[in-house]
Amino acid sequence: HKVPKYTKSLFKMMQRSTFVLALLLLIGVCTAREYVVQATAGNVFNDAEITITTSDTIRFEGLENGHTATQLTRLISSAECDNKDLESGFDLSASGSVGPFGIGQYFYKCKPHCSIGMRGTFTVLPAPPSVASSLVASVFSLLALFAMVLGLVF
Repeated sequence: HKVPKYTKSLFKMMQRSTFVLALLLLIGVCTAREYVVQATAGNVFNDAEITITTSDTIRFEGLENGHTATQLTRLISSAECDNKDLESGFDLSASGSVGPFGIGQYFYKCKPHCSIGMRGTFTVLPAPPSVASSLVASVFSLLALFAMVLGLVF
């Protein structure tokens, strides 16, 4: 059984593009960012209100100095700071990273300093599709169309 010449060309083209596609996928995966929120000596979180995407993480720093970063179920008032039933999720007492998170709004507090306003929020939005993943999808669609035109079956 003889393989048509155009089939060999298509196969060679697919082999050559595999490395490029893998590289583009890797670039697309590496678009996540890590945001830093610092607990300060003035009993505040710098960047207490930030917006991130579903692929991002948040690093809380400065927690070794008597601060915490404790996730809450909702926005709370100073009067509700001691209500442990409103605590849910991450609970850091040393610097560390949290996430990624699903789409939504999240709330956190410093346990010892919540009543004096040491609270924060972050909003999580969908991660935009990376240029690399869009390009890879387009290339695969074109290859599939080319194969269909030539009457090939994968």
